[in-house]
Amino acid sequence: MKDIKSGRYIKQGLIAGHEGQILTDIASGELYLRHIPESYDSGRHKDAAKFVMITAAFEWEFHRNYPDGTKKSEAARKAEGDATKQLQELVDNSHGKLKSIYKFLKRLVKSDSLQSEIEQIGKDYSDIMDIFGNYLYSLSKEELIYSEVGKRLGDQRNHFAHGDLDKDFIDLSLLDLIFLERIVYAMQLRHYNIENSKIQNAINDLFHHHFALQQT
Repeated sequence: MKDIKSGRYIKQGLIAGHEGQILTDIASGELYLRHIPESYDSGRHKDAAKFVMITAAFEWEFHRNYPDGTKKSEAARKAEGDATKQLQELVDNSHGKLKSIYKFLKRLVKSDSLQSEIEQIGKDYSDIMDIFGNYLYSLSKEELIYSEVGKRLGDQRNHFAHGDLDKDFIDLSLLDLIFLERIVYAMQLRHYNIENSKIQNAINDLFHHHFALQQT
């Protein structure tokens, strides 16, 4: 109730006309919600578990919005196709452990890295997210560069994956995670074709940024 009274929620007026589809996706599990903290106060504390949940939310929504992966040039797609074909031949002509390795490599050919996914978001969501990102990074006297955000988050995930769960966040990755949390909401709302100005206002209200945005 404290969060509701303080206005830390997405107002119904900002999603008007889309409530039915949103509720349907919540009921069917299509809309990722497991990263949402129980309260604003608990959401302020970031640890390894929160990192996993927020990055999982990002990748869930990325795959929902980009079912074919990141946008690539025709040359890149041709190279991936050729590599996949050659690896399939190796799979067909091998056995045992070696066959498993070739299958694993084949799956990696067309998979996108966390860095490349965040770079794609930088291209497609900068008109929504830059105002929040520029502000957050300026607090640490840093510049918002999506490729570097993606690299740091990827490095941090590897850091945790190697069992360093009791260690602090490295470099600016904690700040990157805070920004990524906002990106997830933008992706979720845009999926329902909600206008950019309403998405900005929703994030502004939810995180109490207090920016003077265009009212809708």
